[in-house]
Amino acid sequence: MKKIIICAFVFVMAALMLISCELGKKAYDITTLKTIGDAAAANTTEAWQSTAYEDTYVYVFGIDGTFYRVTADMPEETYDAIMELDYMDEDYDEKYDALVYPLEINKYENLTEMMPTQSELDKLVGKTGADLIADGWYCMGYFLEDMEFYMNKDPFSYIITFDGQLEDSEDFDEYEAIVPLKIKNVEFFGLGDATMID
Repeated sequence: MKKIIICAFVFVMAALMLISCELGKKAYDITTLKTIGDAAAANTTEAWQSTAYEDTYVYVFGIDGTFYRVTADMPEETYDAIMELDYMDEDYDEKYDALVYPLEINKYENLTEMMPTQSELDKLVGKTGADLIADGWYCMGYFLEDMEFYMNKDPFSYIITFDGQLEDSEDFDEYEAIVPLKIKNVEFFGLGDATMID
């Protein structure tokens, strides 16, 4: 009996240690990543994004289910070299990476922490398409049968369901069409144009 109690005690202690280890896990410290190459090496998702602006390079990636965005200054000669690359070149990716991987990161953002809660999204219910457009939302696609519009705002994409009914046509303008319509439901969809910066 004593053996059983001791074994049970050991098992409980082991379980508690595992739980404490899980609770004690720290979020990944992306500030340890110094270059775009470091971020690319740390990436664990296929849903990464990147954009080369004239003087800035932006890379969005994921680590263990959390999405991050890092930014680096890009010299003019690096941007020019990227523009001169031949996209049909079988070594395009390698040449591109060789240009951007050494760029030093100067800004770190945790995009997952920026994701709105459902309660925040629910505050949009009852507003109109005009309200969204005025606030900088833009349309990426739609399914008129279900009155669902895929719309982006900042780094994220959402499914907006409107009240009413619309019919498609050759000259259909989704922005004009949703202006008077009221929002029925808002659902978080995922990353939108996450590399778009001001």
